[in-house]
Amino acid sequence: MAEHETTRDGQRPERTVYALTDSGRDELLARDITVQHGKRLVAAHDTGAGVRAEFDDGSEAFGDLLIGCDGVHSTVRRLIDPTAPAPSYAGLINTGGYASGVSVDTEPGSYEMIFGKRAFFGYLKADDGQVWWFSNVPRRDEPARGELAAVSGEEWRRRMLELYAEDAGPAVSLIEATPEIMPMTAIHSIPHLPRWHNDRMIVVGDAAHAPSPSSGQGASLSIEDGVPSACGTCPPRKRRSPSSLPNAVPGSSASSRPPPASTTTRRPARSAGCSATPSCR
Repeated sequence: MAEHETTRDGQRPERTVYALTDSGRDELLARDITVQHGKRLVAAHDTGAGVRAEFDDGSEAFGDLLIGCDGVHSTVRRLIDPTAPAPSYAGLINTGGYASGVSVDTEPGSYEMIFGKRAFFGYLKADDGQVWWFSNVPRRDEPARGELAAVSGEEWRRRMLELYAEDAGPAVSLIEATPEIMPMTAIHSIPHLPRWHNDRMIVVGDAAHAPSPSSGQGASLSIEDGVPSACGTCPPRKRRSPSSLPNAVPGSSASSRPPPASTTTRRPARSAGCSATPSCR
């Protein structure tokens, strides 16, 4: 378990918690892999023998490759190509939360997704019975900076209860049982990225092709990126230091990329249809 704090437009810090599965955590410990928090990448340079990463606290790190799995607003993507297309607004805003004491008809670890009449809803039951959920609410115009943060969690709760009132499923019960609604954020996507690597740096997952959460394909695309990258740089039983990324990652060319996010973004955005109600605008 790891925690860090971030700020949103000068508002109070938001506490973010990341949980690793038991197997993932155990594998990190077994491989003596160090995880550091509270660092923000600001620059990276090809040294000829490797790559030097620079952070905003003045520290540096050195390695053979720099793999950017740093999300839709990726710093590594901009370092690879300063002219890379900016993320585009997907027509959805997103929030979520954690609820306890609500019975849901699903097995632990099974993700359930519901296309409601006016908004999309997804939830996952954890082993301890707690339910993690998220909501995608259609909105045609992109929110202005700070606009979503200015709306209180209780107001978002009221709006979402109205949106899901006529839908089957546990959405209403889960929203009511959630102590604190997470901050609402605008969803952005990366439908096409012409340049996703150079000799020493590569982006994977949402940093390369972020689909809508409604598609359920974010993790799948990340795995499709991560597995061949890992196999290319660290073959079983023998680690090697690649001289360049194209030599390290098998098929490291534009033609080898997983399907672009465009097809997994458009359909969910349309399917979570929205009538012209104040909750959706």
